[in-house]
Formats: sequence, C-alpha cells, structure tokens
Amino acid sequence: MFFLEIGEAIHHGKTRDGRDRIHGEWHFLFELCDWSFSGINLALVSSSTEVPEIEAAFDSLTLGNVLAVSFIEERGELTFEFSSAIFLHVSPYTSEADFDDTEWIFFLPDKLCWNKTKTTLSFGSTEAPQSSIDLEIKNA
Repeated sequence: MFFLEIGEAIHHGKTRDGRDRIHGEWHFLFELCDWSFSGINLALVSSSTEVPEIEAAFDSLTLGNVLAVSFIEERGELTFEFSSAIFLHVSPYTSEADFDDTEWIFFLPDKLCWNKTKTTLSFGSTEAPQSSIDLEIKNA
C-alpha cells in the first residue's frame, strides 16, 4: 500500500493511535493494483519496484497539472496524463481478489473520492455512502 501525495500538505484529522494525518491536497492510495509511471527521460517506476526506490521516486516526481484522465471500463484501467509529460497507469491485479477488495482510492479536495474495487467504481464523500457504478467483468 502506497500514498502518492499531490499538492499542498493538508491536515486530515487524526489516526486511530492519535497521530496527525497529513496528506496532499489530492492523494492517491494504491492498494490491490498494478501501477506505473512512464514518460520522457523517466526511469520506469512501478508497483514491482523495490520500496525504497518507490519512496525516493515519489519524493522527486514533478508531475505538474493533470491534463487528462481516462478510464477503460472493460479492463478497469485508469490513466492520468500530467503536464510534465508523465503518465500514471493503474490496472487491476490479475489475481483472483475478492470482488469487494479496494484496488485504489483517489482522494480529492472537500472530502471527496473515487474508490475502485474489482466490480465497482464509486464517487462521493469520504464520510458518507458513495454512489456506485457497477462494472462488467470480462474474462480475458
């Protein structure tokens, strides 16, 4: 599990053990998914990279603004294009995960988020039930 922090650091309350929860204005939680950053003059950083290298890469990434986001429902693939000519590609694990397991969550300002499981993509408040879009699962 990794967080990618984007934007200004903001206080998001306390953890269960009382520590301050600080995240970027926008932050992306990678859980049960494959992901990779690619771009011009950028060494590939992906979910298969060793943890210290991932952390160093996340600390040094300069992404710029989000230019475009696409989601391919049939494959459950999400792609972000940034103004720095870097792309973030996110796709489901190929393993047989529980249909309700979270693959990723993209947290937005004002306590909103996108939440992706194997079978649904939901959008809404982090503090209230979310509206879901059921995704059709296709066997490759």
